[in-house]
Amino acid sequence: MTRSLPRPDAGLQRALVLLWFVLAVSTGLAYLLPLDQGTTDLVSNLSFGIAGLTVIGSVMHAQRMVSGLDRLAWCSIALTMAAALALFALDPAASNGTPTLALLVAPIVALSIMTSVLVLGRATLTGLRLTRILLDGAWLTSGILVAIWSWVMAPLPTLVESTAELVYLGAFPIITVIGSVTTLLLLPRAAGSASWSLAFIGSGAAVCAVAGTFHVRLGVEGTLTFGTWYDYLWTIGLALIGLAALDPTMGRRMRTATPSIAAQQLITGAPLLIASLPFLTHGWDSTPSELGLAMLGLLALRVVVLISENGRLTAQLEDHANRDELTGLLNRRALLDLLDPTNPSVTPRRSSETPQLTVLYLDLDRFKQINDTHGHAAGDFVLLQVARKLSEAVREGDAVARLGGDEFVVVTEHDDARRLAERIRSSIVEPLVWNGRPLSVGCSIGVAHGRDQTPLGLLALADSALYRDKQSSRERREADQRPTFDRANGQPSAR
Repeated sequence: MTRSLPRPDAGLQRALVLLWFVLAVSTGLAYLLPLDQGTTDLVSNLSFGIAGLTVIGSVMHAQRMVSGLDRLAWCSIALTMAAALALFALDPAASNGTPTLALLVAPIVALSIMTSVLVLGRATLTGLRLTRILLDGAWLTSGILVAIWSWVMAPLPTLVESTAELVYLGAFPIITVIGSVTTLLLLPRAAGSASWSLAFIGSGAAVCAVAGTFHVRLGVEGTLTFGTWYDYLWTIGLALIGLAALDPTMGRRMRTATPSIAAQQLITGAPLLIASLPFLTHGWDSTPSELGLAMLGLLALRVVVLISENGRLTAQLEDHANRDELTGLLNRRALLDLLDPTNPSVTPRRSSETPQLTVLYLDLDRFKQINDTHGHAAGDFVLLQVARKLSEAVREGDAVARLGGDEFVVVTEHDDARRLAERIRSSIVEPLVWNGRPLSVGCSIGVAHGRDQTPLGLLALADSALYRDKQSSRERREADQRPTFDRANGQPSAR
């Protein structure tokens, strides 16, 4: 994160938790009391109204702590909840008579849940493989909807008198299930207090989905009575949604996480198991074939995405396995594969039409002295700079590898390897500056040619040439430092 996120006020958090606790407990006790139907209806309406107003208060407090899309999301939740309360207050008596008007508020509440999950987590979702999460969410949702189709969705046309009512009632379980499933998929990626807030939203959506499902089913059966325990679920669901405002910055408190194998197995297998339940209890004719085909299509899409992701991960792992961890150059394993004439992946490089390969084996001078004097951090800095200089000195088609320590190898097909070696040597001897201190390093280079040599044999030839170059350099340095005899005064003098 580039900047610190605001922290919710602890006192207000405690007050908010206490308010929801008192509301939930008092409403629950009221439902347990032996009250007449009129009083029970009044308690139910007051409970829903107070819970809705408290959600608005919590959300308006939350939006003051954030900005941009986060603030827009929280404000949209407050506005949709206010619209739901206004719609509910227009004719509460009629809503007690039929389930239709009461459930008109359900899509609005569900949309507010989805706004908080998708808009707040939009940037995070993009960074966490949006396609994968949305497909997993659709796959899980499809299994749940197939399971509840015969119990809730199929009887809806007999309950309503217009297409608008059918859309309202049908959209509610779909949207709330998607909201709770999406939250479930995001939950393992939430960090710190965001995990609690996200869990509150997801569980609130799930509780509202259960409450609405019972309203629809009991309305179909003609046994819907307001002021009973499934009305209390609305209070609990709204309380959980309101508690999500404890950490309004949850959309920014996400971390990259790879789902475990067990989690992916559960996500893949659970919808199939859930969807099979109505077939076992009601037979194959209980669910339209279109739903089964839709599930099959979603499963196929998930398989395609999984194969694509696995291919990308495999390529990344192979690249990491062939790269030096510090410098990013090819490592010893990749170098040996490159030099191997029997390797089919590099056959075009070793064809008869191409020049023979030339190997330049480099060993840094005075590197151990830098490590001993300035520490390993300075040594790593030198290795990184040498790797950069080598990459800049070679031409397109050449390969640069680090064997380990201060040993590097350049593989080229060009004939002027000697000129390349001198260019590399001149580049490396240029002084480096680390933490304001100059670092002087040089290199010895051994050159070897060969088309039919084994990888290790070609490296051995280059290593021998490197040894001779080091010996020659050492002899030149000793000769430069050896004193000479000054015949004029009969005294030895340094060169």
